[in-house]
Amino acid sequence: MKIDQRRLTGSGDLTDAYKTFEEARSLIASRFLEFRTVEEVAAAAGVSSVYLSRLFKRFSGSGAYRFLLRLRMNYAAELLLEHQLKVRAVAAKLDYADAFQFSRAFKRVYGVPPSKLRAVSQSD
Repeated sequence: MKIDQRRLTGSGDLTDAYKTFEEARSLIASRFLEFRTVEEVAAAAGVSSVYLSRLFKRFSGSGAYRFLLRLRMNYAAELLLEHQLKVRAVAAKLDYADAFQFSRAFKRVYGVPPSKLRAVSQSD
């Protein structure tokens, strides 16, 4: 009976959880250049990293780190294509230890290394 009652009245937990998810998502979207890890995002949002990851999986279908990485790599692609920055400069701007580490992360997201991005975009 309790389960049916919660289903009918709507759970306050769901709306609170969704509100927290939206606040964290907005926080990442506005400050993605500052954050490197989910732990940093969670600390800024005032929740644990485990809880943040669960919220993202629940409401978006993928993890918080994946969302953060996607935003960072979209920005990197913009710098490479529109501003014609070199891979090394973009890696430094995004605070990667070196260009190789940045290239690996970029390739995981886009499937091509950043050095090949211009060639792929110019052939379209």
